[in-house]
Amino acid sequence: MTAPPPPKVVPKGLVGVSVWVTLLVGKFAQYQPIQRLLADLRDHDLDLSAATVADGLRHITTLMQPIYDGLMRHQRHQNFWQSDETRWMVFVKDEQHPNHAWSLFVMRSADTIVFLLEAHRTHDVPQTYLHGQSGILVVDRSTIYPAMSQVKDDQIILALCWAHQRRDFRCQRAAAEVAADPVAQPRGLADVDQFPVASYIR
Repeated sequence: MTAPPPPKVVPKGLVGVSVWVTLLVGKFAQYQPIQRLLADLRDHDLDLSAATVADGLRHITTLMQPIYDGLMRHQRHQNFWQSDETRWMVFVKDEQHPNHAWSLFVMRSADTIVFLLEAHRTHDVPQTYLHGQSGILVVDRSTIYPAMSQVKDDQIILALCWAHQRRDFRCQRAAAEVAADPVAQPRGLADVDQFPVASYIR
């Protein structure tokens, strides 16, 4: 009798588990682009096409979805989060969203970080993500967060981090220096720069 072969990450695929581990660790833990990883594998006599890797990663995404969903459920039931968002270019054909400029949201709690890739940067994203939750949400000055229904209903309190708040101190100090001596150049606030970035106010 012959023992069955070990299971594969991609059914009927030619690539074994160890190769997928190498690719995943290289791409997501060591921040190396796929082309560089493929070039390194070729140096070890393993020639893989980018299309093969892309198809495999699509399959692996479905395997990771339950873990991703579990992380979101766990994070939502906490009561202190940090949120930020940035422009993210997506070059995938989408008839509903032909614009390539999407938004990448990051939601951070004490023990979890979740990324949300959305076609629009609107209040609907954090509002939907934190639906039915209450707590404190640390944000920047983006206008999307005060528009959340949970904020309007006092279920979620917004807090601004010192990294943004200390800009006001700098502007006020500079304005005061100019008012006192218009000829003098405004100087930086060394004392304000020492404020801990991780401190928050309502």
